[in-house]
Amino acid sequence: MYKQLTGDKGFEEFEQANVDWLFGCNPWGTSMVYGLPSWGDTPVDPHSAFTHLKNYPINGGLVDGPVYTSIYENLIGITLKDADEYAEFQSDLAVYHDDYGDYSTNEPTMDGTASLIYLLAAKEDENGRNYRSHQTGLSFWLVK
Repeated sequence: MYKQLTGDKGFEEFEQANVDWLFGCNPWGTSMVYGLPSWGDTPVDPHSAFTHLKNYPINGGLVDGPVYTSIYENLIGITLKDADEYAEFQSDLAVYHDDYGDYSTNEPTMDGTASLIYLLAAKEDENGRNYRSHQTGLSFWLVK
């Protein structure tokens, strides 16, 4: 939105780095978006009753993502249900778990997902086209 309003392209590299981080260019090497990209490492065991109880996919849902390790270690009620597949990437600074038992890093968020939809729609608008992903079933139709 900043670029659109000001015409200043000085932050494009930073903007793209943030998008890349969401989709896997991060210390864990995983997307923070359930099911996207369809060919990549994405959350498969989110803190979601829909998915946990009924194996219902929540494609496009943005999970909370990493938290400071100091915060994570003081949270109540977190018990990982499976081995930590990202154990070698955890640090004293931050942790992320793709595990139903971790409500702090792996819970899909409505506000984050809504922001992600806006972001993806804006990226598609930059290219002057509507977007439909046949791989995921998500659709973003832009109203002009």
